[in-house]
Amino acid sequence: MARIISCLGVGAVNASFKPNSSLTQSDLNKAVTMTDNNEVGLGSSEDVMVGRLAYLDDAESPAVCTVQIAGVMELPFSGSPSVNDMVVVNGLGSVITAPVMSVGQANKGRGVVLNVGSKLLLNL
Repeated sequence: MARIISCLGVGAVNASFKPNSSLTQSDLNKAVTMTDNNEVGLGSSEDVMVGRLAYLDDAESPAVCTVQIAGVMELPFSGSPSVNDMVVVNGLGSVITAPVMSVGQANKGRGVVLNVGSKLLLNL
């Protein structure tokens, strides 16, 4: 009998935010960042990642979304992340390896990469 090793969803914590007006249903399960007070969006390359867009209700006003802000999650990625890397958003909904910061600069990276496959398994 084959054993399946999975930690997806362990420790999940979700929070509600106002979605940036550019977010659509096609952005579900993508990486998001803070774009304004209590507002999330795809942001710009190397912005701090706040989590994974889990739900978007833009049918009524005001629009609301749910973001998984902690726990183990799968995210699209670009570049070549490795296990134990920290990540930031790329501004298109994927994550990229956080840049190496100079002495005295704040690290923007969050999370720990657990597995790299067709999607990235990340613990925030």
